[in-house]
Amino acid sequence: MNTVNKDIFIRCIFCIPFIWCFSGLFLYADANKELALLTFVVFLFSIFNLGPKQILQQINERRITWLFITMSIIAIVGKLTNGYSSSELRVLLSLTLLSIITPKNSLQYLKKNLSSLSVLGCLVSFIYCYYEAITLGTPRPSWGINPIPYTTFTASVVIMCLWFSFHEHRKKNQILLCIASLIGASAILISQTRGTLLALILAFIYLIIFSSIKKDLIFKLLIPIIIIGFTFGYFNNNKIEQRYLQTKHEYTQIMNGNLNTSIGYRLQMWQAGYELSKSPTFLGLGSNHIEKKQELYEEGKISLGSVKWTHYHNQYITTFIKNGIIGFLLLLSLISIPIIYHKKLVNSRNADSHIGILALIVFLTASLTDIPFSQPVTLAFYGILMMIITLGDEATDID
Repeated sequence: MNTVNKDIFIRCIFCIPFIWCFSGLFLYADANKELALLTFVVFLFSIFNLGPKQILQQINERRITWLFITMSIIAIVGKLTNGYSSSELRVLLSLTLLSIITPKNSLQYLKKNLSSLSVLGCLVSFIYCYYEAITLGTPRPSWGINPIPYTTFTASVVIMCLWFSFHEHRKKNQILLCIASLIGASAILISQTRGTLLALILAFIYLIIFSSIKKDLIFKLLIPIIIIGFTFGYFNNNKIEQRYLQTKHEYTQIMNGNLNTSIGYRLQMWQAGYELSKSPTFLGLGSNHIEKKQELYEEGKISLGSVKWTHYHNQYITTFIKNGIIGFLLLLSLISIPIIYHKKLVNSRNADSHIGILALIVFLTASLTDIPFSQPVTLAFYGILMMIITLGDEATDID
């Protein structure tokens, strides 16, 4: 094997766990175990190909690595004391290792091909959602992967495809990216997840208003997107109508004092979280939060319906209660990654910092009704995406 082919082979090996987070991770439940296995294999591979000197240098230079290390340490402490999700800990350790061992040339290669990874994510999302909802007819609560965090990933890759389509100069690629984004959006409609659809809409508004793209180009691309979008909407009309009627019914029930609905349960969980947050802890309550909720119920402060849930259908409340003040600060640090990166490049010719902001908007909106930063699949995807964007920053230079 000559030197050029050997370099390509080594670079591709390091890319495998990253590609997995846009594909295999979202094909079946517990795929985060395979991510951990792939990471460990690549880690062993890196020992022989990078050497300790380069690995130590990458640790010292990468702030995101130190964030993942800190989060992993806190997660281990939580696991040994109050309880912590094994899957989430596994993902954090995988992200830590990947941020340490992945060389810059592999990250640059991934960033150059991020549009292709986004297209792959849209296709995988559609295949999975169609298979679960249409082919098998599986009810949403019984999907192998929870449809809410699943479509948080979907909304992220959809908005990324749209961003790339607006900045792509070749018409064939523009068309491919637009079709991929609409296929991904159709997956969200199939899954009937209201929160992620709202997140996608808000991210799209940001894309139109704040991205550095020419308005005439937006107009030219919006027409076919709207036409194709209405076509997809027509074929998903029954799903949309069904979800609309359900939302309308739930609203009526809440107005009549009945909180035993999907939205009503969330309101009860938020109330329970509010009561628990009055007595904040340093490292959080962990698994003991359910016992605390039972005590609040017996005191008549919260409803019985809010006691059994393992989280609060809100990332900010859940993190503050279960992981404490330290966990909440680490969450804010995780959220700040694309913001700091965007601020760093705001006056440069590099426009790709918007990708991180768009994904962040999706995650922040989804965090109002779910826990994407605590779900293994979405946490892995977010961490991987932030690594590609911030550590491969020499790869993309878009006018």
